[in-house]
Amino acid sequence: MADHTSNPPWTDDYLQREKQYARLAAEVEFGLEAITKSEGIKTHSITSRVKELQSLIEKCRQKEIDDPINGVDDLVGIRVVVLFLSDLPRLDEVIRKTFDIRESDDKIMGSDPSSFGYMSIHYIGILKDEHAGPRYDDLKEIRFEIQARTIGMDAWANVSHYLDYKGESSVPEELKKDFFALSGLFYVADQHFEIFAARAKESRERAGEELQSGAASSLEINLDTMEAFLVRRYPDRRHGDRSAVSDLVEELADIGFDTIGALESALDEVEPRFLKAEAEHPPIPPGVEVNPDDPPKLFIDVGAVRLALRIYGKLPPFPNFAPDSE
Repeated sequence: MADHTSNPPWTDDYLQREKQYARLAAEVEFGLEAITKSEGIKTHSITSRVKELQSLIEKCRQKEIDDPINGVDDLVGIRVVVLFLSDLPRLDEVIRKTFDIRESDDKIMGSDPSSFGYMSIHYIGILKDEHAGPRYDDLKEIRFEIQARTIGMDAWANVSHYLDYKGESSVPEELKKDFFALSGLFYVADQHFEIFAARAKESRERAGEELQSGAASSLEINLDTMEAFLVRRYPDRRHGDRSAVSDLVEELADIGFDTIGALESALDEVEPRFLKAEAEHPPIPPGVEVNPDDPPKLFIDVGAVRLALRIYGKLPPFPNFAPDSE
């Protein structure tokens, strides 16, 4: 009978290499974060880990691996979770451009959505030759695994991992129908996230076209129409991100603005007073000294709308700030 009470002979070697593995994990994670950002690929998360010793010992015992240092490819693992299915081919190009990929396994295309195991694309790679110098010399030949999946796949993987069912035979018969149905729902959700994203893009484009055509008066206020309106009304100001614009849309709904036309009329009415107030009270944090050679910046577009609506009387005034009523 095998002795499971003592650690395998390779344990000390593995422990001595752990810092190397951790450095490699950090390098690959950093590289993926930098390249996905520069390529405009929105990720939900990029995480890395070094396989824990006890987990590795268990894996080696189950699979009868005698030399995991050279026989296990996922001692260093990195997981990239993207938002949409259409991001995966772009991510594939980025991964292959950034690292020397030796093997890949696509567990998504052609997979049964009710199948067990999580869907993802697995890559086994090493650092490219251009990673040269003392910082990389002891990392160059260490293999690592990258897993790429969507946020829907990641959610299902986490749920199924929590349930701890390793295969179909592990699931009680009375639960199989629900289990397969849940797996299918996550699969369908991924498809509809993609459809929703495409339609959201069309909505943004349509909002811009309608504003350019002069149809602003009857347009409802929503995130897409508001973003397009702010770009048109304030072309020379810095624009807030979509999250900031979304916050403004919720505020406008709370104070009774439901069309772009109604908002624009209010802004037009107070425009001279707004410009005067902005000049007298520029967007400078309290206590910050103004450099006369670097005049204060204008409010960003969402801030300009809020200041104008404070003057208009629809939002509470700033503390210690009462703009002229003339």
